[in-house]
Amino acid sequence: MEHYPNLHKFLKWWAGPIPLTWLMPYFMILLIIGTFTQKDLGLYDAVNLYISNYILWVGPIPTPGGGLILALITFSLAIKFIFFSPWQLKKSGIILSHLGVLILLLGGLITSLDQKEGYMILSEGETKNFYNDYRKRILKISNGDEVQIFPFYNL
Repeated sequence: MEHYPNLHKFLKWWAGPIPLTWLMPYFMILLIIGTFTQKDLGLYDAVNLYISNYILWVGPIPTPGGGLILALITFSLAIKFIFFSPWQLKKSGIILSHLGVLILLLGGLITSLDQKEGYMILSEGETKNFYNDYRKRILKISNGDEVQIFPFYNL
């Protein structure tokens, strides 16, 4: 990195405390707003709006969403861990702490990309091999032979 002083300066800044000083409080505000809006939007929509989106639209103004903030926090921590950690035995606690947080963040990313949410109603002793998806529900109206089906998202 000595051959690229601007890159070194850029990475050193991202590895420092300033990005987290701004990113963490903003992310906490998103979490608080998302928590309060769950009452009106529901859990799934509130998480998608405030935490999963990379851009949060406040009227016509684009602001960083939770996904972008988490990506920047992960980037900052990874830069600190890879390039600027003191790789010494006496500093192994700090290194393991940073590695643990990185693993948690990457695990959260993998979970968010692969998750399937739904519900299963079971009586005592009953077993099922399927679940109901919250977003794939339909309303069926039947009058003799004629059936009308309305997808949940159109209601």
